[in-house]
Amino acid sequence: MKSFFFSPKIAFIFLFFSACKKETIPVKWTQKETKSDYEWRGIQFFDAKNGVIIGGKTWSGGYVLQTRDGGETWQFDSVQQWCLYGLSQDSKPKNRADGAFFTIGISGQVFERKNKDSTFSKVGNPFWRWFHGIAARGERVIAVGGESWNSGVLAHFQRGNPSLSRMDTFPQELEAVAFADDSVVAAVGYGLVLRSENGGTSWSPLKQWDSGFYKSVCFPSEKIGYIVGYSGEILKTTDGGKTWTRLQSPNTYKPKRFNHVFFTDILRGGICGDNGVFWRTTDGGETWQVVEDFPKVNFYAIFMRENEGWLVGKEGTVIKFSF
Repeated sequence: MKSFFFSPKIAFIFLFFSACKKETIPVKWTQKETKSDYEWRGIQFFDAKNGVIIGGKTWSGGYVLQTRDGGETWQFDSVQQWCLYGLSQDSKPKNRADGAFFTIGISGQVFERKNKDSTFSKVGNPFWRWFHGIAARGERVIAVGGESWNSGVLAHFQRGNPSLSRMDTFPQELEAVAFADDSVVAAVGYGLVLRSENGGTSWSPLKQWDSGFYKSVCFPSEKIGYIVGYSGEILKTTDGGKTWTRLQSPNTYKPKRFNHVFFTDILRGGICGDNGVFWRTTDGGETWQVVEDFPKVNFYAIFMRENEGWLVGKEGTVIKFSF
């Protein structure tokens, strides 16, 4: 394992309020040189110093970057021979101090980093399928996937015993999954919003939203959650996913291609997507601030902490920003 040192390119950009407001907010961002053209598909930080990036190339490598100095340097590790797509930290509050992360991708192999001082190791291979997202809470781990907008799969197993696994199938591809609490879980995909009230043992489709390609879901609290779609749709729940309100309808003209949503709390969050898209809110999605001048690459994941954050995406892109 070896360390990569990134050289910064500093730039200053401005946020513009969408809607009618004209106020601008200056933002400082730094593009990190990863010396690769890999597609980075996920990023999360355990604390201010310790973070993880996952990704790779579809059929030629699944890779991990880990930092222990706040992103100044990263350690590069080859994990498997196919790309990694999903990344999750244990969302159970009392377990977050361990710094455990899970990742999955093509092949269905699950890898775990048990704590901030360890590296990723294989803990299970539940099913040979193409997985896009993963979520962990306590002893439960749930992964979702599928191919070509059909043949959706949802696998779940026990953290301590991956051999006790089960897979459900759905008519459409699934992209992301998230826990609201120990019992409530939501999974989203192509024309699907699924909800479980028993930790993933059984699932019910929400007929309220049966169109669109939903790419990401997150729950900053047990009751409040957000979903974004590939055509610019934004949904919000205030009752743990039983019902969802549309904050923004899909765009039919020059749609914003959203890929990922992340909230630090119930009010502050961000969305990233194709062609340099990055939106930020500080009022629970009532209004959004739009970054205009990020590189026009596809961003696949965002992580935020108070007034700073990270974006990762295509062509080895890794960006750190601050407000």
